[in-house]
Amino acid sequence: MAGQVGRLEMKVFRNDMKKLRYLHVDIMQELQEVLPRIGARLESTILRHMQAQDLKWEPLSEEYKKWKERHDYSTNTWIMTSSLQQAITSTVNKSKLMVFVGVHRTAGNHELSNQPLYEIAFALEFGTRDLGGHIPERPLFQPSLEENKRSVETTVGIAVKKALKRFNERMSSTPNP
Repeated sequence: MAGQVGRLEMKVFRNDMKKLRYLHVDIMQELQEVLPRIGARLESTILRHMQAQDLKWEPLSEEYKKWKERHDYSTNTWIMTSSLQQAITSTVNKSKLMVFVGVHRTAGNHELSNQPLYEIAFALEFGTRDLGGHIPERPLFQPSLEENKRSVETTVGIAVKKALKRFNERMSSTPNP
């Protein structure tokens, strides 16, 4: 009798593990589906803030602003030419359930300075002090992420609920997966 109970417990355990695998697959599929939308939303917010100049950044120095004017470049922060704007992108890694939003290392170099665009974005986001001068931090990516935090959480929550619903429907229609 004791041996039969042990076998029954193992069978129940194996079936529960199968069910958990189904649930895992359902959740992964739903999250993989929403990641591109999350990335696009963040990318859009970043670009909107670049254009609107509404994040209360420290103004450009008068000397630098005049230099940009003399050379007919935009006097907006984060914008000299359109290179940085065009380099901002979102990339999804579905297997790791991650979305990257920003400037990739492979985005190329700025057409004027030949400096990698990702280094320019890093310097603007976090600021820098070096031999070439001081760039105050002018956060763009972090505030954009914070602005979208609730929306991202809601989107992920809806995806998980959808997966749970599909899983429950599957489990109620089949006695054992």
